[in-house]
Amino acid sequence: MGNPVSDYIPDPRDDFTACCGMCGFPLTKHQISGDFSGHIVNYDEHVTVPCSFCLCKECLIKLIEYTNGGPDEAYRRVYVAAVLTRQAYDEVDEYFSDTNTTEE
Repeated sequence: MGNPVSDYIPDPRDDFTACCGMCGFPLTKHQISGDFSGHIVNYDEHVTVPCSFCLCKECLIKLIEYTNGGPDEAYRRVYVAAVLTRQAYDEVDEYFSDTNTTEE
């Protein structure tokens, strides 16, 4: 006699065929948007390692976006993110300084 629950409810893990090599999310065959096969150079250990992994759609888009434009584009993304973060902090500080003032 088997497990009565598993006899009626399929295990959702049976549908997963891979996991994203960047974010680790489990993927069904329909969710795999890209895959990589090649070698990774490990500069710390001074070796090349064969590597292959699948990518979900979000990580594939990020990988394409992050590898376009080279170092100048990477610096621009980091700079813009820092500026936007600073502006957000300034807006929060301004909001709380306005709400904490008492009128006399």
